[in-house]
This record gives sequence, C-alpha cells and structure tokens, in this order.
Amino acid sequence: MISESNSEGNKWLEHARGEIAFVETELLNNYDIEAIIARCNEQEITNAEREGKLQGGYIEFGSRWNNFKQAKFGINEGFAILEIPSKFANDLNVYKLHPALLDNAIGFLSIKEESAYLPFSYKKLKLIESLPEKVYSHIRSTRNDKSQNDTLKFDITIMDEQGKELVEIEEYTLRKVDVIPQKSPISLSQNFCLQISSPGILDTLTFQSGSRQQPGRGEIEIEVAATGLNFKEVLLALGMLPIPTDTDLKFGLECAGRIVALGEGVEGFEIGDEVIAFGDGCFSRFLTTSALSVALKPKHLSLEAAATIPVAFTTAYYSLMQLGRLSKGDRVLIHAAAGGVGMAAVQIAQWVGAEIFATAGNPEKRAFLHSIGIEHVFDSRSVGFADEVMQCTHGKGVDVVLNSLAGEFLTKSLDVLAPYGRFLEIGKRDILNNSQLGLKVFAKCLSFFAINVDQQLPNFSDLWHEVVQHFHERNFQSLPYQVFAIDSVARAFEEMARAKHIGKIVVSLENQSSLSFRENKDTKVPVAFSYREPKKSVTPAQTYQKHLLEQGLSSAEGIEVFNRILENTFSQVLVSTDDFRLQIEPNIVSYSPIPEATNKDNLLKPTYSRPELSTTYIAPRNEIEQKISAIWQELLGSEQVGIHDNFFELGGDSLLMVQVRSKLQAALNCDISTSDLFEYPTINVLAGYLSQTENEQPAFEQAQERAKRQEAAIEEEMDLMKLRRRVYE
Repeated sequence: MISESNSEGNKWLEHARGEIAFVETELLNNYDIEAIIARCNEQEITNAEREGKLQGGYIEFGSRWNNFKQAKFGINEGFAILEIPSKFANDLNVYKLHPALLDNAIGFLSIKEESAYLPFSYKKLKLIESLPEKVYSHIRSTRNDKSQNDTLKFDITIMDEQGKELVEIEEYTLRKVDVIPQKSPISLSQNFCLQISSPGILDTLTFQSGSRQQPGRGEIEIEVAATGLNFKEVLLALGMLPIPTDTDLKFGLECAGRIVALGEGVEGFEIGDEVIAFGDGCFSRFLTTSALSVALKPKHLSLEAAATIPVAFTTAYYSLMQLGRLSKGDRVLIHAAAGGVGMAAVQIAQWVGAEIFATAGNPEKRAFLHSIGIEHVFDSRSVGFADEVMQCTHGKGVDVVLNSLAGEFLTKSLDVLAPYGRFLEIGKRDILNNSQLGLKVFAKCLSFFAINVDQQLPNFSDLWHEVVQHFHERNFQSLPYQVFAIDSVARAFEEMARAKHIGKIVVSLENQSSLSFRENKDTKVPVAFSYREPKKSVTPAQTYQKHLLEQGLSSAEGIEVFNRILENTFSQVLVSTDDFRLQIEPNIVSYSPIPEATNKDNLLKPTYSRPELSTTYIAPRNEIEQKISAIWQELLGSEQVGIHDNFFELGGDSLLMVQVRSKLQAALNCDISTSDLFEYPTINVLAGYLSQTENEQPAFEQAQERAKRQEAAIEEEMDLMKLRRRVYE
C-alpha cells in the first residue's frame, strides 16, 4: 500500500505490504458473549444515538450500512450487535465478508472519539467462515502510547450468535483525519451539456453551461456517471443527418448514474440509487427523465458497463424476441454483429439457442466473432455473404434476419430468408430514401418489420424492465466497451466515426476535475468549458510513475473485478489489463471491458506507420500540401502521408472524408464539396485543384475509379437532401 506525499516532494511512500495464504485447520474458539457484555458496562449507544453522533461528520454510504443495532463500551473494549436489513439478505450469497457488516463491525469503537478517524491498515485478517445476517463484534484497544492521539489500534473478533468466531483481525489501525466542512448543495445553474459549434468538425464539440431541470411528477433527476455513444449521434455531429432550425441538438441517448432527486409519485427508487436510463441529452452532468425510462443498475455491473445496455439490448431484444419470435433451433443472420446492437443480438440468440450467421466489416471483427463461438462469419462489405449463407444452410436459408445494411445488401438479405421468415429492419437509409423493393420474394410468406425503439414505443417501459431483469438474473452480460474520459469526448466520436471499434464506446463523466466550470449568469448564452488544466512541469520519475498507474485498472474496473473475485472460490486470481489468451491465440480478442482511454498529448490519436503502397513517399512541398497532409495524418492516425498517397488506400472512408472537408474549409477558407474530394484523392492533385493550378491528369485507371466514387458521393448527397425533406414534413 503506497501513497503520494506532497510534503515529501511528491515522493511515493510505502506504508504496508502483505500476503494471502490458507489457514491451517485448527480448533475454533467459542467466546462467552454474556461475560463480554458484563465487562462492557460503562456506556451504551443505540442506533438512534449513533446516527446523531455521526450526523454531518461521516459519509453516508447507503441503506446497507443501517445495520448497527446496539453497542456497549467498557475500559478499552467494546461490544456491538449488527444485523443486515432483511431486504439485502441475498447479498450474503455473494459476499463472504459483507462490506457493510464488516465496516461497522470493525469501526464502531471510534464512535466514542470526538475526532474523525479513517481505516489505515491491519496486521492480519483471518477469515474462518462467511458472515451471517446477524453478527456480534468484540473490539479491544491495543494502543499503548497514549501520546499518539492521531492513531487508534484494535484487535477485533467477529462472532455469530453462539459466540463462534468467524473473523479475527489483529492490530486494525485507524488514523485521525481533519474533517472538511461539507460543501453547500450544487446550485440549479451548475449543469452542462454537450454541443457542437461546427457540425462536421468533431474538435468543436464542447461542454456548455445550462440549468438543472427540477423533476416533475413521475420524473427522476440523475447525476450522470457514464454515457453510451451511438452512431446516430456521430452522424448528427458530422452534419449528415438533418436538424430542425428550431430544435436544440442534444447528444446522449443512454446513461448510467445516481439518483439525486425524485419527482412526485415516483415509487421504487431512492435518492442515491445507482440506475441506468434512457434520456434526451445524456451527455450532461444532470439529466431529468421519466421514471418509466429508468431502472436500477444490476449490482454486479460497474456504471460504465451498465451504460452499454439501454439502446443496444432493448433494440435487439424487441427485434428478435417480440417481433422476430426467435426460438431454439432457428437460424438467424445478424448483420454488423461486432457493433453494439449486433453484439447484443448475438448474446440474445446464444441465450435462446439459435444458430447464428453473422457479418462484420473487417478481419479483426470477424476474428472476434469467431472467438466468442460463432462458426459462420462473413464479410458485410460483399454481397457474396448471401451465397455463403445458402451454401452453409444447404439451400434452406435462415428464419430471421436482423438487418442494418442498405441497397443491394438488403435485397440479398431478403433472398436468404426461408419460407415464413422474419426480416427485422433497423436501418433507416432505404426507408427514408423511399427505395423500391420487389414483392416477388414475399411469395415465401415473409414478414417485414421496420424498427425504431425509443420511449414512444407502446409498452416501452415493460420492454425496458424486462431487458434489465435479464441482467439481474445474469442471462446477459454487458458489452465489450472502450472508455473515454470526459475531456476526450471528441476522440470518442472520432473513434466511432472510424467504425473500427468492437462493442460500445462509453464516455465517463466521473472525473470532471479537468473541466473548469464557469458560472453562466444568462443561461441563454452558452459558456464553453476549457478542456485541460495548464501544463505543469514534471520530473522524469513522476512521468514514469504516472505511466505505470495509467496502465492499471480504472476505479470502476477495479471495483467490478473485486466483486467478481468475491463471488468465486478460486485459490488464485490473475488481474491484468492484457488478455493473456492473445499470447497463445493471437486472433482472439478479449470479450471484456477495454481499458480506459487516456487523453495525454502523446496518446491523443493512435498513430500508425505508413502502410505498403504502390506509390513512393514524397513529402509535402509547399504550404497548402503541408496543411492537407497534416489534416490527413490527424484523421487517419498515420505518421506519414505522401503527396501521391491515395486517401482510400490509407484507410479513409466517406465519414472521414466529411471531416476532411470541414477541416479543409476551416484551414484554407475555401468552399469545397465532398464530391470534389472523391475526385481528387491524393494531396498533390487536391492541392493543385484548390490552388487553381494546372495539374497532370491522373492515369486512366485511377480516373475510372474516382469517377465511381464521385458518382457515389453525389448520390449520397442527393440522398441526404431527400432525407432532410422527408424527416420533417
């Protein structure tokens, strides 16, 4: 156990170290409870008196800590009776040492002290048996030097009602702390929300001040701890979906956090409960939403893990179970199965016992799907998947398709449905574009469902709570996720725009110290937060120490790991941020939370070496080429981009091209369309076009490929124009 001491020049100090070992079989002690009580006859404190003594000086941990019944004190010793509330009795099936029982059982003697003390260390803890609902605790003071008023030391025995020892602790040490007066309640103006000043440029995502909304009847106010990011929000930030001029753009469809206020008529919730919820504007410090959209967080999940549940699992569950009537033995084709909804659908299909056929967009994602037990995995970027599905099913096809692909991929997916098959359409592009669909395929008595799951869905609350109940029962598990800190929110959007992640992207709002809040006197005028504190000089040793700490688990991940360990009886447990299976089978990707992303300058964007290309690297030759190269390097995450390198061969796609366009317009003060960028996919020809100089015509083969891309880009822009007209008619 180490800590950093500011008084010692920011040095790390070691306070204690120890080891865990099995206790050899020995004769258990039985204590005479009546004799102990007889000695503790100087003072008695009941639960009500204890609450009065603790008021204002200690942290309130929650209702599980309301287990203190009575304490008696003698000379340098004390005896307490503790009992876990009956509604939490099931906790004892999970914890061998229930945290709330243990906390009060070992710390109640400090009640007699006028000052505040916090746990520091112990010499030895011997666990003999698990704690039952009701325990007795006998504490003996072992402090010999009365001059050490800043330290308390005890030996502790925890027993059952018959006096049989359950836990023995030697030299449990508490240290005196200075109590800091509690801060006044947060004012209603201390809220913020995520907005974007220039759609298309993700760097302009900023947190702006706003007011908290007092919960009305049937509403709950949540202090948000983690928010799940969805692809729809990325499209909005890139300006690829229409936004009515009279509507404020609010990011965040789902979150996890803690209840801070309850509206009239809300039942089943308490202030302080950890919850997961749907909402409008979940990228906020405080969110007020309907109680029907809120559910208690499963205890075994961290807040970050819980934030992966609402949108993905509710959409997949409604689609497959209620509309698709998926049952054991059915064949189901899940497109984009490595994404949020896709991975939720995989879990549901595995739980049901269906045979899964899946698609994914790159080899890494397909390898991941194989690693979690899916045998039939195909390329979602080739319509060849249809022939492969029919071949694997011996021409029978599948019973259910969960589709998010558009155009020819949609019609090919309909073709692979077996008679009486169910087609579950969660994509929007073909519907909003009024794409034509031949009816001949429906001669097989197919069902087609257009799906959009939100709070307006009939019986939404019943659906939502049914999904959450499956997590309480551990039928489903949270999705793999990558966590970004709140001051790296733009990076989170960029990561999703690249569409190379697996599972979900989650933004943690727990650590807000890097955001400097400025009170907004007029809430109609947005006030931006600054993203980073001023840089401070650090020594190489401090940099190395910080690097080591950043390689470890986040606090939330540590708590989740600790809970998992307590639930098992393994003799040894290895905890690591690395997946050691990759040392054995390099193609396996871990089906678990991805370590939290950092926001350090040297890790701000992943950088990759220049891939092997047919062109030779030639550095930018003038200012305009240097600016274009810098933008490409930033968005592509590449260390070097030559003036003859093709944007798409470097890994670029249409979403990144939208960001290139926005950044170029800002950097060069020029007007350029996305189709122009498709026409000029290398830096030298693009720079020549932008500077209005003559350039050599590209080779015929390249021109033909660019023409196809330009045609696709123009068609995409036409589709977006149609979409804008239809969505708000």
